[in-house]
Amino acid sequence: MAALVSLLAEHATYWLVTHPVNNFWVQDTVLPKSAATFFSMFSRKQTGDWRDLRNVWEASHVARAGLAMLSLVPIAVAATFFAE
Repeated sequence: MAALVSLLAEHATYWLVTHPVNNFWVQDTVLPKSAATFFSMFSRKQTGDWRDLRNVWEASHVARAGLAMLSLVPIAVAATFFAE
């Protein structure tokens, strides 16, 4: 259950923090229909200095990596201690 919660938090971090910044970077780019549909999901208007947005983007990736690692620990513990 702990691994599932960590993975859900990782995905939430992507969709709520990383994805809107990604959407900012491609807003002036002509995209194929499938890419435009993908980037329109969870889109919100981002404003500000590009360095601030980059810092948010980088911090969100660090957070996602930490959450992914955190999800690996309970899986490894379960596989080690509860395997028959």
